[in-house]
Amino acid sequence: VGNSGRDLNGPRGIAVDSGYSCTRPTTPGYVIDASKEYLSPDFMPTGFLVEAITCADGYDSNGTPTATACTSQGPYTLSGCAPILCTRPTDVSGYNFGSAAENLEKPSFSVTGVTCA
Repeated sequence: VGNSGRDLNGPRGIAVDSGYSCTRPTTPGYVIDASKEYLSPDFMPTGFLVEAITCADGYDSNGTPTATACTSQGPYTLSGCAPILCTRPTDVSGYNFGSAAENLEKPSFSVTGVTCA
């Protein structure tokens, strides 16, 4: 069928007439209910629908998490979730961060190399 230049994005991840069987992406930060994931034209007349997308623990939505249909055979695209970022305390007196290695994203938070001043 092909996409014929049509807009493949619709409400809640609906793609009309994509003509492709999309696959689930491995994008971190998303939880997808497999029972609400329809990726092939064989399942629905529209060919693509992914509902019930939520952000995983440690991620926050910057809108509504959505799925966008693939435009060729392969994974669809997810958007709307981002890692929660922690911040360094404002008062760090008594600590030396000169050799610190910081990953301030909540899902994989890690601070090493901080020493007493």
